[in-house]
Amino acid sequence: MGLLKPHNIGHMFNSWPRGVNLLLKLLLRFGAAVTCWSIEKKKLVLRVNYLVIHRLRTYLGYPEETGFA
Repeated sequence: MGLLKPHNIGHMFNSWPRGVNLLLKLLLRFGAAVTCWSIEKKKLVLRVNYLVIHRLRTYLGYPEETGFA
């Protein structure tokens, strides 16, 4: 398509897709938004998993040093 890689998030959603037709521009922005959303969702799931395991380990009386299986 002749597009260079975006430099950052602001570039990706603003000036990066200049010069392409409107439909392609919308598809590129949608794809970028979905990618950013899925990355954030994965981070959130990992944080929730950590908190649940930490609380469960504390509730069950496992010391911090031991592994939790």
